[in-house]
Amino acid sequence: MGENPETSVLDPFNRLWDAQNVLVTNASAFPGSGVAGTTLTVMALTIRACRNLGSDAGSGSSAAYVKNQ
Repeated sequence: MGENPETSVLDPFNRLWDAQNVLVTNASAFPGSGVAGTTLTVMALTIRACRNLGSDAGSGSSAAYVKNQ
């Protein structure tokens, strides 16, 4: 996850940069394997992605992430 498509696969809301209609809301979003349980972190990231998806749907916007300039 990151703000730059050249250095990350996912945007900050867990959407693929190359396919904005694909969200990754499981531990596959992590760059490595976790040592401790990641369930709560995955749940929090999923809730965040869903809230962003819902706000995009409500606004009629198809943009996943627009960095403020």
